[in-house]
Amino acid sequence: NQFEIDDNSCALCDTSCSTCTSSGSNACESCPQGKILSIIEEEITAGSCIDKCEGYMVNDTTCRPCHSTCHSCIGPEITSCLTCPEGYILLTEGSEDANKGSCSQDETCPTSFYPLDQASHKVCSSCHASCLDCTGPNSSDCVSCRDPNILVLNSSSTPSIGSCYASCPTSFYNDPENSRCKPCSKSC
Repeated sequence: NQFEIDDNSCALCDTSCSTCTSSGSNACESCPQGKILSIIEEEITAGSCIDKCEGYMVNDTTCRPCHSTCHSCIGPEITSCLTCPEGYILLTEGSEDANKGSCSQDETCPTSFYPLDQASHKVCSSCHASCLDCTGPNSSDCVSCRDPNILVLNSSSTPSIGSCYASCPTSFYNDPENSRCKPCSKSC
């Protein structure tokens, strides 16, 4: 539990460290069993020994901080957030990464995202790639389409929700005023 001062002398590590680079509780290189090494900066290899990780675990014994916009995370990137600070919402990138995302200071889900929790709107997931705005993750949950696509409504029971297509299918016509495909008259 010592560190080298110069070629001929050593000094004791802080009592919280197993090994260290210098004196002080923030110079630990390893910790006693049951403690976690918390390293604040990415390029630094020394830190302090703590009981609970407030960031993400690099391995079984080392903790690093989350990106500054995350409350909890699984890595250092801005897109590795698991939860967000108060006043932020979590934006996830769909089903393959549904548990992680980035935090945004928006009060509601932005364009191209829909609320996963209708009550709180604290977690938003990305719409299907064909949708500009949506009510869910599927291609049939579109409320509006990305250009140049056109919205084809699903049914009369969901009057503003549909799927996006490059052109109107048979027995539909393009209503450019609403950017939607509407059914042709039965007489056509």
